[in-house]
Amino acid sequence: MLFFLIISPRVLGTLIVLKYPYPWRVEEPSIYESLGTKEGYLLKQGAVVKSWKQRWFTLRRNELKYFKDQMYEEPIRTLDLKACSAVQFDYSQERINCFCLVFPERTFYLCAKTGVEADEWIKILRWKLVSFSMLRFAHRAVRNYLKTSLVLVQFSDQYMQSKKYHSTSGASIEY
Repeated sequence: MLFFLIISPRVLGTLIVLKYPYPWRVEEPSIYESLGTKEGYLLKQGAVVKSWKQRWFTLRRNELKYFKDQMYEEPIRTLDLKACSAVQFDYSQERINCFCLVFPERTFYLCAKTGVEADEWIKILRWKLVSFSMLRFAHRAVRNYLKTSLVLVQFSDQYMQSKKYHSTSGASIEY
């Protein structure tokens, strides 16, 4: 069964027909997969014991996974970058080439072997964060637009109903 939402042409000037349900989660085309991916070894500081351990990191879509080693198939942890609020160089550590990822529940401290490598990780992670925030903004704007349009359509229909007058012969006359 297909549902259609029709937005009044009186409000917007053109008739727009939207199919429901709208696919809110649109998959990235496979051609773009290699553009936003990165993998490599980084040092990661432990959460409780503040020692540094080398881990294999993979970045694909909105997930940053880290593994004990490149050969392991099961990640130690998967970080959803949609929840990340910032990626920045970190100079508070005793090590060089460090950066951090700020999440609501924890800040992850990572170090690359070189400054160039750290810069590459930071650039791609920031690009991901900007992409997610733009998508959230676009979804919010479309959702607000649709809500506003529907309210205007409902108001417009109610207004038009109030402008109908009945003649003495029973025919409706619109002014």
